[in-house]
Amino acid sequence: MEAIFSIFGSRLPPINTNAGPSEVAKWKRKSEVKDCFEGLFKKMNPKDKNSSIVLASVIDRVLQGGNSNAELAYVLATCSTILNPHHDEIMLKKNIMKQKVKKFLASL
Repeated sequence: MEAIFSIFGSRLPPINTNAGPSEVAKWKRKSEVKDCFEGLFKKMNPKDKNSSIVLASVIDRVLQGGNSNAELAYVLATCSTILNPHHDEIMLKKNIMKQKVKKFLASL
């Protein structure tokens, strides 16, 4: 989660990781959080055709070098869950993460 906040900086409002579901849902409904979620899949610098997407920067920051497909799938699942406005939690539950990691592994 630290990498996500580091990449987005002040554009992503803070949230207490122990916040309850209603507080998390309220946070995820904020336009800034929605913008960051959508921004995961956009270029870091839209004017540079060689610019990587934001999610690639998060992956680089978390994995720092060589990584397995399983590690990559886990980071993808984590990022897509934490900022997803349709998922009311920021704590990552094992059953949800297993499903998402499996989905991302299948697409790698």
